[in-house]
Amino acid sequence: MSVPVCRVLPAVAIALMSGAASAQDAWPSRPVNIIVPFPPGGAADLATRPLASQLERSLKQPVLIINRPGAAGALGMAAAAGSKPDGHTL
Repeated sequence: MSVPVCRVLPAVAIALMSGAASAQDAWPSRPVNIIVPFPPGGAADLATRPLASQLERSLKQPVLIINRPGAAGALGMAAAAGSKPDGHTL
């Protein structure tokens, strides 16, 4: 029993195209930013700093804390939402 060429050809084409995909860079490839939507010295900031320190050790990349206070956290959330979707901003 033979398989029609019209069914085999798409499978072969997909298999050949999948080999052209390139590998991604290791994450993180540059410093990681953590946006805290409240002022420095507050509870959110004090809870984030030990976390950033541990992340620096495990990721072997700098972890920067960026405070964006104002509008009850809306400015910080807008900054996070407007950042590049590359995984380097938390």
